Parts: sequence; structure tokens; C-alpha cells
Amino acid sequence: RGLAAIGLAPRSDSYWQRRALGSASFWRLNLAATLRSAAWMHWLHEHTHGRYRDAVEATVKSLADDAERHYPGIYAEASSLVQQRAEFQLPVDGLPWLPPGETTEMALLRAEHTVDPQLLQRKRRWEGVLKHRKQAKVERAQAFNRRVVERFAGLSAPPSHIWKTSARVCAYLARETIQVPAREREEA
Repeated sequence: RGLAAIGLAPRSDSYWQRRALGSASFWRLNLAATLRSAAWMHWLHEHTHGRYRDAVEATVKSLADDAERHYPGIYAEASSLVQQRAEFQLPVDGLPWLPPGETTEMALLRAEHTVDPQLLQRKRRWEGVLKHRKQAKVERAQAFNRRVVERFAGLSAPPSHIWKTSARVCAYLARETIQVPAREREEA
């Protein structure tokens, strides 16, 4: 049902689809990845006007020349290398077979919702939980900083190890808000 919602038909040669059909838990856990992969592969093979195929063939030739032979898995390796290029990433502004104005993300969310109607509610609830946790981390880090400042306010210069400890604890409490440069982390 999800594939039909984004205008695709099931394929017997798809690794993701074979895994999904064999296991309901795999399907639920990897629904978004399966749908994204199906859309991406369809776009690569059907809507790049041969550029993807030509790039894979050129990469295979280059790899074979470097190794002085073709070897098992050379096409998989070449495909993986080519798929990492920016020009072969799944377009975000929409897919050619979708209705005009529908972005790729909108189509994939709609397809997920078709398969699992409660999915969107669970995602929103989980995003709310994550947002709440992040805010709580920030508040704990700010409170810790206030306590450190209050404790050492009377000193002209607090010991340097106090500030290093404070930075480490704050980074632990709120990793998203305080980024300690690698050089300073090593010194601490």
C-alpha cells in the first residue's frame, strides 16, 4: 500500500522489499527507509535519462582498471560510490511521477501514513518528547553554570580545573548547545 501511495509497484529484485515482505517487524521498523529506497532507486533507474547507468559503468571500468580485473561485487561497489554523488541524491523538491507541488518528504510521509495511520501521531509525540528532553538538558546546564558562578563569585580567578570540569559537565548535560572544540577537550 505504501509503494502504491507514491506511485510505485513492488519489485522482486529489491533487497529492502524482500526483507519487508518476510518480516512484519522489519517492515514497521524500516518503513521509511524502504519507501525512501524504493523512490530513490526508481528515480535513479528511470528518471536520470541514463546518466546514472553511464556513471556506474564508468566507475566499474575505473575500478576494474585499478584492480586490473573485474571482481565479484564490483557493480555493487561502483553503484555505492556513484550514489554518494550529489547529482544522484533523491531530489527534495519533488519526484517527476508525483503530482506537481508535492515534495518528496510530503509524498513519503503520506505513504507511511497509508501503511500505518497512527505513525504520524507517534512521530509527533516522540518529537515532542525529544524536544522536552533537549530543553531539560539545556536548563540543567544553565542551572549548573549559575551554581558554579555563584560558588566562585568571590574569587578573583577560580582554579582552572573548575572551569574545565564545568565545561565537561555542561557538554555532557547539553551536548547540542555546547560544543567544546576538540583541542580543548584533549587539554581537559
